[in-house]
Amino acid sequence: MQNIDIISPNETELERLTSSISSQASPAVVDESRKMDVIEGQILNVMQLYPKMQVLFKRGEKGCTLYSKTSDADQLESQRRAAFDFADFKHKPDFKLVDTTGAGDAFTAGFAVGMLEGLNP
Repeated sequence: MQNIDIISPNETELERLTSSISSQASPAVVDESRKMDVIEGQILNVMQLYPKMQVLFKRGEKGCTLYSKTSDADQLESQRRAAFDFADFKHKPDFKLVDTTGAGDAFTAGFAVGMLEGLNP
């Protein structure tokens, strides 16, 4: 993994990744605000092992967050982006979301193309 520049896990994939790196199991978290603290701790653990890596954490309807390391080894820099909102299609009453299969993969592909074209995340 030391040759990877960016990984783009969703919550389930991040949990699997961090449990394969660490022998500690992820704690079960009910409180949503505490949950993000746990997730950011998991991301920091990954990035301490692979300091050049960035983590594009896909959060479904909550958008995404791109994490990278700051000069301080124990700090993360994050850039949050809002998710696409289907409410923007109110003017199209016949618009209906049918299936989200592959949406995260399509998002990751678009992000990768943008990075390759030199766009800022």
